Amino acid sequence: MIRYDEIIGYLGMFLLLLAFFLISTKKMKVNSYSYPLINLIAAFFLLVNTVTTQSWPTVVLNSFWLLISLVSLVKISIGVKNKKK
Repeated sequence: MIRYDEIIGYLGMFLLLLAFFLISTKKMKVNSYSYPLINLIAAFFLLVNTVTTQSWPTVVLNSFWLLISLVSLVKISIGVKNKKK
């Protein structure tokens, strides 16, 4: 039987590794929208997986990862708006 929380967890893992790979190989810039957005989606997917498996330390880790990504997106958005003025 297919466990959707597992599929979501694997997608999150893939996205997290993809973001790390793209930054490490300089294919993506840290201050672009893409990096924190990919991290935000990855953290959300991993959070769904870890909540369903009740892996509480990892729930805390992914919650912070998600919040940090969200803050980064907001800061980038504010920076872009300020540059347009």
